[in-house]
Amino acid sequence: MKLYEINPIICRANTAQTIEIRPLYEHVMFEDRIYEVVCIAMETRERETLNVRAAWGTLKFSLKFGAEQEYAILADGLRFSVYCLGGDIYNKNPYKGDFHIHSNKSDGYGDPAFVAVFARSIGMDFIAITDHRRYWPSLEAIERLKDFESDFLLLPGEEIHPPDNPVHMINFGGNYSINEMFGEQYRTYIGSAGQYPPLNAEMSKIYASCEWCFQKIEESGGISILCHPHWITDENCYNIETGLLDYFMEKRPFTALELLGGHETESNVLQVAFYNQKRAEGKKIPIVGVSDAHSTVGGDYFGWTYTIVLADELSLKGIKEGLENGLSVAVESLPGEATRMYGDFRLVKYAMFLNRTYFPYHDEDCESEARKMFAHIREEAAAMTYRGTNSPE
Repeated sequence: MKLYEINPIICRANTAQTIEIRPLYEHVMFEDRIYEVVCIAMETRERETLNVRAAWGTLKFSLKFGAEQEYAILADGLRFSVYCLGGDIYNKNPYKGDFHIHSNKSDGYGDPAFVAVFARSIGMDFIAITDHRRYWPSLEAIERLKDFESDFLLLPGEEIHPPDNPVHMINFGGNYSINEMFGEQYRTYIGSAGQYPPLNAEMSKIYASCEWCFQKIEESGGISILCHPHWITDENCYNIETGLLDYFMEKRPFTALELLGGHETESNVLQVAFYNQKRAEGKKIPIVGVSDAHSTVGGDYFGWTYTIVLADELSLKGIKEGLENGLSVAVESLPGEATRMYGDFRLVKYAMFLNRTYFPYHDEDCESEARKMFAHIREEAAAMTYRGTNSPE
């Protein structure tokens, strides 16, 4: 049980800040006396000791923090943590989201609106339903929840499967379906694309197809994601051939790479190793973690992998800018295992802090809101049945 609250937990580096440690219950209030308060920098080991007199059961004091890092604050046998951030990310907000998830409108289980609410119940701030070849299920989820007031960001989306192209792509937040556009314009583009050295003719055709899709996602205002490149298919092949994947990393026609997904551990390990290698080669590649879940129950990847994005605001624009600026961390949180995070070292340190100190309480609030959302969509479903319309599956 949480007995104390320290405020703020996020401070600005190299700045003086007033810190308050407030008891949440009367029986743990600080006595009216002087306490020794020690502040220790985790990385630089700087130490500052203050003598602070409690007032009204609360400790309140000012500290001059140094460089960006986590700081431990020790008082009366208690330990608290704050994190100091550089000015470039101090005003950014951390948001959790899933860019790739399915419903029963393709090969998943669960009505789109219920899948969305289940995602909210485990702490997601933003998602899109991204069914195979289908954009409309995401719109159905949005429609079902449009009258519920919430800061949960539910966006349109789809998983794209072009003709004769094994590469999977995500259209996250685009204003229209790309799957519905594979007509004459698409065929003309592919036919006139020619060859992309050093790719052979077959890989050039696939790349041209993907390039066209990524361009259309961009034109629609969406976020384009290259999916699970090291997913091991039924033919025991990686989903994307090595030469083609290298070319993707060279040209980067997409917004972000799907670093973690709800597939075999081996696939994710390979994708992380590949990403690290490309970073060592000087490539800047925005990353996401996704569940690619096909069910919200039964251990089908749901909530196991997701993304933390630092953004100015919870909007498609804010999320996209966060990704493009490299302010994302891919998170792996398998049942019964410790949470692992991947991305820029600076961001991973901060995200691990948030995972200990902020997100547990954030997720409780999301779960509470989700219970109200479930009631809302059940009432809406009952009204649909009463009116004689098609009830949800």
